Amino acid sequence: GFHNLPRYPKGSIVLKKGTFAAASVGVAITMVGRQTHAAHPEEGINPAMAVADMISLMNNYNAAHSMLDDFQQSTLIYTRIGEVAFGTSAGDAQLMFTLRAYSNSKMSELLKYLNAQLNNVALKYGVAVSVDYREPFSAVENTDENVERLQMLASKQNKHIYVLDTAFRWSEDFAEYLTAYKGAFMGIGAGEDCMELHHPNYDFPDEVIEDAAKYLYSIALSYQL
Repeated sequence: GFHNLPRYPKGSIVLKKGTFAAASVGVAITMVGRQTHAAHPEEGINPAMAVADMISLMNNYNAAHSMLDDFQQSTLIYTRIGEVAFGTSAGDAQLMFTLRAYSNSKMSELLKYLNAQLNNVALKYGVAVSVDYREPFSAVENTDENVERLQMLASKQNKHIYVLDTAFRWSEDFAEYLTAYKGAFMGIGAGEDCMELHHPNYDFPDEVIEDAAKYLYSIALSYQL
């Protein structure tokens, strides 16, 4: 499989052995304490400090696991505490993280850490916690022999070839094929002037389609020889 990649020359081939793109999962956390009158906050259980602790814990974890081989990342994407009502002390909260890692095993470590810290925070502040996992993606883990075949074919066709040292941080559902079969995912250049993916002015260069199709056809033929 392939994905078009802006900032690379049109039709160029972008390869990487091992992890090509990261694993990711969305984590939606709900914390429930007990709402009370804002004049007597001590009579309730406000989850604000539990939320603050989790944000701090996950940020600190990022700092300790930012090396390439150990890359694990937690990004806070949303939080809500209580209601827009000055007469009440908050009784519930939501926070959401997107978790990323360069391997499925490192993702398991990150999830284990998050859940352990959630249990600790729940006990510390007396809040009930529930977790919902959303949009999980496995890491795109290429097989070396398939990447070598792609590189050999691209070389025969005199294509520009870029071999990456570092995986992409975004995720790709092609990973699910690679959990069951040997294979490889690659990038095909969309042009050095092409806006980055998901930019408001991104415009896919249609002329890349024919070039990519011919390359994919050559891959299919190579397995018949």
